[in-house]
Amino acid sequence: MALNTKSEIVLGHGWMPDERQKLTSQVNEDTDTRVAGGYELIDDYFVKTFKPTDKIINENSLFFNALSAIDEVWVLGHSLSEVDGIYFESIAANVGDSAKWVVSYHDDRADAADRFAALGLSVRLVEFARLADL
Repeated sequence: MALNTKSEIVLGHGWMPDERQKLTSQVNEDTDTRVAGGYELIDDYFVKTFKPTDKIINENSLFFNALSAIDEVWVLGHSLSEVDGIYFESIAANVGDSAKWVVSYHDDRADAADRFAALGLSVRLVEFARLADL
């Protein structure tokens, strides 16, 4: 698989813009214009930084489909947050059930294991290791 040097890092959050209550909905005729402007900036930020994970997975299907030969997955310095669950699920679905996973954590192994399991992934073949020890 060739390295895509034009790819971009995708940062963002998983709150659906249409499902999040907008701060500007609280604005009325008594609201200070500076506060109203701040609310608008914050609402715009959440719209612009939404991470469309399904779209990203589809656009990178060649990468995910090519993972079948992978027998070891290393997850380093990741928060294991819910918004990225679909990425981990896609990786797990493509590397197969026998792939060994090494997942790093900072201080709390139990928290890392809970977060990993909350993503819907089995901890059966997972080794959790302190990031500082790797």
